[in-house]
Amino acid sequence: MSGRVQLLLAILLLSLLGAWLVSATEWVDEEVNAPPRGEAATNNLYAAQQILRKLGATVVRRSSLDTLPPAGATLVLTSHEWDMFEDRTPQLRSWIEQGGHLVVHAAMVDSDTINKWLPIVNPVNPDNAKPAASPGDAKKPGAAPRKKQERCRDLRVNGTNIAAGTTLRLCHPFPRDFFHYVPRDTTVVTQWALSDTDGAELLRVGFGKGSVTVLGPWAGFVNRNVLEGDNAEALATALQIKGGSVIWFVTEESREPLLKWLWHQAWIAIVLALLALGTALWRGGVRFGPREVVAELHRRSMAEQVRGTAQFLHRHAFAALHRAQCRALDEAATTHLRRYAGLNSLERAHAIAQATNIPADSLHQARTALRAVGDGTRQLELLETARRRLIETRGSPHPSP
Repeated sequence: MSGRVQLLLAILLLSLLGAWLVSATEWVDEEVNAPPRGEAATNNLYAAQQILRKLGATVVRRSSLDTLPPAGATLVLTSHEWDMFEDRTPQLRSWIEQGGHLVVHAAMVDSDTINKWLPIVNPVNPDNAKPAASPGDAKKPGAAPRKKQERCRDLRVNGTNIAAGTTLRLCHPFPRDFFHYVPRDTTVVTQWALSDTDGAELLRVGFGKGSVTVLGPWAGFVNRNVLEGDNAEALATALQIKGGSVIWFVTEESREPLLKWLWHQAWIAIVLALLALGTALWRGGVRFGPREVVAELHRRSMAEQVRGTAQFLHRHAFAALHRAQCRALDEAATTHLRRYAGLNSLERAHAIAQATNIPADSLHQARTALRAVGDGTRQLELLETARRRLIETRGSPHPSP
């Protein structure tokens, strides 16, 4: 079989295989949710905050409630640890009464810290006047079957100065049975609400000069769901967005790590302490060797000693050798005689004479009178004899006269 025939057969087989793959497979587009990136990966309300900025609001993210927003601003409070300090609760209440707008989620309504004065209650909560039916009631004989929860449904907008009949389509993934809110009593006026026949899921009421808004289905305003239905419009209306609005988001109660906080607050003291510690360790540490190279010890011959002495006398004259001998005698006397350093020249001569049995007058003259080289040799010999006798003394130092 020739090579051309083999090539034609291979092309034919590949064509048949391709035709079979086309007929046996189906290509469809599938939408896959990409994971959030950037700030959206750590901020679950990033999309909602971007929408509010586009509507002209000033959005401020805070990591704690150390300070309250300015008067007239809106505070979206979702942190569970915001009341870790006792003085925050009365400060927050005072801020609302003076004109602040507080927005909270469902869990905040039942919080032990603020539910005593919050003008909104959840009647589904068993602690309130109208307890909710237990989940097992639907399974009892004769009980009506529970309706299937729809992800999206229309809610009626009502409240003061709001046109009747307006509806918004709200979408969120959780059951709505527990998202029903009412004012605490009849004296509280409903300013705005999104509700159906079962009750309000979003509700805003007045409180002093300010207001409090609860967003029951909070999951409808996170990144994944805020663009569904009319969720974005419902959020903007709940937050009373208008030109120049200031919105504070406090979603956590975090603090800077201790070591980083210490560095930012007291870096000068830390640097000085580290320098002091380093200096102490350096001074107290064991050295690996001497600072300088130690010279080797060599013995000098007698001829070298004589030549060295002669060169010293030639360069520095006899006076230098005499001073060196007197200094050696004083060093020995200071070690062996008590209070020697405080004596004058004559007293020193008497002290040395008493310890060495050498005439004091001769010692005094040898120490103070500089003579010719010939007589000077006898002076040096007398001073050296006195020094050696002091060194040879092994008993207690002799008292000075």
